Amino acid sequence: MSNTKAKKTASAEGFPAEVVAAVEQSEQTTAELIEETAEAVSTVAETMGSAAKLVVLLFDKMQEFVKEVWRRCYAGDILFVEGGESGVINEALQLVAKGEVADDFVIVSAGTLPCHSLTYEEMCVYFRRVMKDNSQVLDSHLPMRLHAERLAEVIEKGGDPSNVEEFLATYYKAAGIRPVDASFQWGNVLTPVTRGNPCHATIVESIHRKKYVVCSTPDALAGVEPAFRDWLLK
Repeated sequence: MSNTKAKKTASAEGFPAEVVAAVEQSEQTTAELIEETAEAVSTVAETMGSAAKLVVLLFDKMQEFVKEVWRRCYAGDILFVEGGESGVINEALQLVAKGEVADDFVIVSAGTLPCHSLTYEEMCVYFRRVMKDNSQVLDSHLPMRLHAERLAEVIEKGGDPSNVEEFLATYYKAAGIRPVDASFQWGNVLTPVTRGNPCHATIVESIHRKKYVVCSTPDALAGVEPAFRDWLLK
């Protein structure tokens, strides 16, 4: 009787051998699961880390100035992409196809400058620009939040990326988005600059009051550079 009992009992703690074996197997399985999970999380983190959340488009000129302003005003990572002349939607689609952006990202048109420190959340607001004649433009040249899947859906519906207004109208309607109106004539969102010799006082005031200065050409960027260097980059 005592010999039978000895055969059924093992380990220093006196638990049955079957229980000890089950515990050891469970511990091994748990350790493997933890290791596999850690590897998976690491892989996802690496993928997310390589995919940009903020993209700033650049003209072929004035690039270093634009980079300097954005780096001063935004603390996160920025993917700068030359080729802003082809349009924000075309650029966005190319970046999505190359896997260079996250599924949910913000893209900024070439020539758009921040006037103060920004958070990513601030740039996720959808804007519609109201022009001087009260016409409304969805291609506002302000930071634009986009989703890769929604872009694909618009393309599947026949959306034409070269027609940015119609493309964005379809995109916003499908997503149930109602953009916020922004205008130079009122509010504190933007000041547009279309020429190379803008009023210095107006740009200085914009740096203090507005969120963005939107330059339509490299010459316009050169025109606002002195004010930005005096009041933002000093």
